[in-house]
Amino acid sequence: MTNTVVAKFASCPLLYPRIPADRRILFFQRDRRDYGFLSNFHHAPIRIDGVDYAGVEWFYQAAKSLDQNYREEIRASISPGKTKRLGDSRLESPQIAKQSRFRKRPELLRPDWNEIRVPVMKAA
Repeated sequence: MTNTVVAKFASCPLLYPRIPADRRILFFQRDRRDYGFLSNFHHAPIRIDGVDYAGVEWFYQAAKSLDQNYREEIRASISPGKTKRLGDSRLESPQIAKQSRFRKRPELLRPDWNEIRVPVMKAA
């Protein structure tokens, strides 16, 4: 990172990218290189309830179902984009839902998903 700020915390230097002049971080566009770590798609392994995931997107998509086969398929997905497509529950658009596991088997989607999705994301 060429545009960084060095800060000291507990005598340990940390590097932070500079905040853009407009004070907006657009990690999905202009600021992807410096702020991509803020994206759900960022590869950052996490362990939740003793289960390892490649990152937040994998955990979030796996949480949409209680079916263990579905969850394992999500965990094994090689990219965050593929993971999102496999777990996409917005079935109103055939283009979006083409790869979704919920398209052919809507019963896989947790009935309480709309109520728990925000707490699931906060946990991640």
